[in-house]
Amino acid sequence: MKKVVLIFLFLSFVGVSFGVEIVEEKNISLIPEPEKVENLKEGYLILEYKNYQLVIDVKSSKVEETHLPCDYDSPVFLYTCGERLIKPKIINELRKYSKLTRNINIRKYDRIGKDKFGICTSFGLFFYQNGKLEPISVIESPAYIEDCDFSPDGKFAVYVFGKHFFGTIINAMTFGQMSKSSYLLKEVNTETKREKVILEGYKFFPFYSPVYSLDGNTIYFQTDGVGRFKDKGKGLYAYNRVNGSIKYEVFVPFGNPFVMPDGNLLICYLRNIYIYDIKKKDLLHVFSLDRDCPEFIYYSRVPVK
Repeated sequence: MKKVVLIFLFLSFVGVSFGVEIVEEKNISLIPEPEKVENLKEGYLILEYKNYQLVIDVKSSKVEETHLPCDYDSPVFLYTCGERLIKPKIINELRKYSKLTRNINIRKYDRIGKDKFGICTSFGLFFYQNGKLEPISVIESPAYIEDCDFSPDGKFAVYVFGKHFFGTIINAMTFGQMSKSSYLLKEVNTETKREKVILEGYKFFPFYSPVYSLDGNTIYFQTDGVGRFKDKGKGLYAYNRVNGSIKYEVFVPFGNPFVMPDGNLLICYLRNIYIYDIKKKDLLHVFSLDRDCPEFIYYSRVPVK
């Protein structure tokens, strides 16, 4: 009997010492609900999904589901068009640059000129023009590219460079002291092929969704609130390519940034579309979706039929 009591007391002590505090979950508003935008410029947003597009009139918020023809002369060059028109032609060429020949993961297509396209894969950056594939920067396995973007003139490309999983774990456990940074935000000059490191990080994917401004002088990116960004936490940042400065723009818990032709930054928040006005520093709600976030967002000044 005494043994039973002692065991009970010991377990009680352990329960008190190592018990888990259960905190009641509350509905916490991450940001105040932005006001409805009433006076956007006329135009059309194309939200691209895997097998279809949503065309949205930004003036009336009217949504139409459509399947646009894959044509280089269409109002916008769609990602799905790249899959259908470009990928079959370059897939065998891409395999020459990758040791992992089973799966060619293309991160992004960017239309730079009428017949010139920037292509970003998990293992490298390339130009495709006149039926030829030109390598810009090739990453050797087990490193890889996670997110990327080409400048509007095609002279630069920015990408998130990641190393293998175990290197990340070691760096996380040793606060980055055991080896070099596992993740880098890098920019490459597509003409000279010279690269430079913009930011370093050891946390798993500390940088997200880099994108160039329309003039090419700024790179917007998201970070997870690590290293030099601890005070601000998750958010959208702007890197000035001219003087190398970095400034905090707005709190963004999730979503990928897209640049609008008028200079505003478009942000997709899961099932809500927001406009972040860079000049006014305002985050404004445009409309809500009845489905998940699209893979890509485009803009057209003319109706898309």
